[in-house]
Amino acid sequence: MERPSCTGLLPPQPSLRHALLMKTDEFMAFTPERGSNYQISSPSRSAVKHSPSAVILMVAILMGGVLFFWKEISAARLDFSFREDQNELQEVNLESLRSPIFDLAISPFGDVLIYRNHHGIVNRQNLVNDTQDGSPSGEIDPGGRCELMLLSPIENKLVSALDDGQIILDDLNRPGSEQTVLANSGGVPECMAFSPDGRFVAGGLENGTVIVWDVVKNTTATVFRRKRQNPSSLIFDSQMGLFVSFESGLERWQLTLNDEFSSSEKGRGNQRQMDWRIDQPAAREMILTNDGKVLIAASFDNHVRCWDLESRELKWEFRGVLPCARSLRFSPDESFFVCQSEVQTLHFRDVETGEELASLEDSSMGTGTGARFSLDGKLLYSASSDGLIRIWTVPGRALIGTVETDALQF
Repeated sequence: MERPSCTGLLPPQPSLRHALLMKTDEFMAFTPERGSNYQISSPSRSAVKHSPSAVILMVAILMGGVLFFWKEISAARLDFSFREDQNELQEVNLESLRSPIFDLAISPFGDVLIYRNHHGIVNRQNLVNDTQDGSPSGEIDPGGRCELMLLSPIENKLVSALDDGQIILDDLNRPGSEQTVLANSGGVPECMAFSPDGRFVAGGLENGTVIVWDVVKNTTATVFRRKRQNPSSLIFDSQMGLFVSFESGLERWQLTLNDEFSSSEKGRGNQRQMDWRIDQPAAREMILTNDGKVLIAASFDNHVRCWDLESRELKWEFRGVLPCARSLRFSPDESFFVCQSEVQTLHFRDVETGEELASLEDSSMGTGTGARFSLDGKLLYSASSDGLIRIWTVPGRALIGTVETDALQF
């Protein structure tokens, strides 16, 4: 759908434009005086009561003017809405009739694509004809409006954060089975992350609270707080260290999670301790290599930075133009990563140097909202604010198709 435009349209005459913008009662009193000047006066009840024909005539004129200029008025309204949204939100693209897509994920078996749209609806798309569980493509109902979701790294289990603060666990291999309520967090998490073994889920709340839930035992594993520090992203390493990006910097918390939960940091049971921190602006998204030695963060200050976690030194950084793009992902072999630093372009960059290796372009692509490689690394699925999920061939660096999301905005 092309962007609505008012180019080449003649605007209404000033007097009619003024009349269309007036309230109904003011328009009813818009009557000419003797001579060529016009005057707006408050209508009297007696004049309205004793002049029904004048009222009907003026209403007819109003309706006729609206109908005559309806196309021009609608085009101007849509064009204004587009420009306002582009300038202020930057993640909603009114050029498309589809709702923006968020939280793109692929199952650990590579057979199912999961995504959430702007209206909080979660959908699954089978990527092969014969899936392991035989479940059809279509909508997944977590029991409410989903504000954030993620898939387990080891099995087809989906965690959804609903708008009422509930954290829900769904088993996608058992459609229609009873859902597990992990917690009622009291607020929608700003970010969530699975541990590599799939047992724990961490969530960061706006008030600075970080909660870790045990998915297997359906209990709260531990809680810690950083007052007046909102967590913007989370990621686990293989040693049960939790990296949390706060406004003041990037912190690593070492978690010792046993079967007994204790709210006391030095008490029996589960413990957590911040072992180090580095100065890093708040990150929208972070990725970590499997060996836990390299971390890449895309920050709200438009920069993408790479850290050597053994030396805790900054390896490289570059500046883009999209602080809110969420399309940071390692290739399966971790030799390069994908990110979006421009509205219509995805970039492949070298992990060691940060230098650009290749780019994927589509002039209609909006702000990046997710990216996932297929298990063999030959395909890349990318989501953006225009409501499409694009399929790219990695060796050929070309767009080969799209996933029809059927998420209409209107």
